[in-house]
Amino acid sequence: MEKRDFDYPYSLPGLLACKAAEIVGGQDAHWDMLDRIQKAHLTECKNIVEFDVLLECAKDIGINIDSWYKAFIDRKTLDMIISDLEKAYQYGIQAVPTLIANSKYLLVGAQKYETIKNWIEQIIQEEYKLNI
Repeated sequence: MEKRDFDYPYSLPGLLACKAAEIVGGQDAHWDMLDRIQKAHLTECKNIVEFDVLLECAKDIGINIDSWYKAFIDRKTLDMIISDLEKAYQYGIQAVPTLIANSKYLLVGAQKYETIKNWIEQIIQEEYKLNI
């Protein structure tokens, strides 16, 4: 990346691209778009702020480009992102990834499988105690 002639990209264009993919193709399309954008950024060293790069990513995941473009430029898509960010703020999320269970248990950061498994088991035990 240091040899590229663009500043380190910011996230809003990618967020819009992923949300537009979600609108067109559901959660699977959202995550496919995220994966493709990350590849473009981290492996191919492309400037993911540029619309043409995001358009290429959308084409690569195989969603309807006309529908994706309409969602990408629609103000409602930006409003959905703002709503997502507000919800993250309400939960106290300050890092990615963060897992949330039952709207109150947070696990922050990339974790090993065993850690996640133990976290879930602790939540089940805690919730079971509350429901007795």
